[in-house]
Amino acid sequence: MRRVTIFVALFALLFILVSLLVYRNITDKTPPEESVPWMHECSRLVEYPIPNDLPHNGWEETKWGEVHPEENITIVNILKLEGKWNFNLIGCAYENGTLFLKFNSKMMPEHTSTFETTTAPLLYVSILRVIPKVSAKRIIAYINGDMSKRIIIHLSY
Repeated sequence: MRRVTIFVALFALLFILVSLLVYRNITDKTPPEESVPWMHECSRLVEYPIPNDLPHNGWEETKWGEVHPEENITIVNILKLEGKWNFNLIGCAYENGTLFLKFNSKMMPEHTSTFETTTAPLLYVSILRVIPKVSAKRIIAYINGDMSKRIIIHLSY
């Protein structure tokens, strides 16, 4: 009886592990950048760069950005980097609840500042943020240029 219980427990554990691996592979599967049907006019899918005149009160922090429920605005933080970076949105697409974004990246030269007798580099932090205009379940950002990255953000509303 004890052997049967151990065998059933091991079989159940194996079944759960295989199920989790299959589920993860299905949900994390991302198409290669070349197969995405890119559009160059992105204003109906996403707002980038983010305007400065957004309301300042009423924001709520989430694990992937900030939400303003009263204004129905969601800001998604895609990437935060040390240094001064310039990102240019060059393509977008929306399929099956996934918002695809393609950026060119360029690292800007570092500047220095002199304080009396000491010269030190200025410290910059660059944040790549967007406002989706579609109801996306996830955002996949392809970044090329001075940086080559693919970033997947799973949104949960």
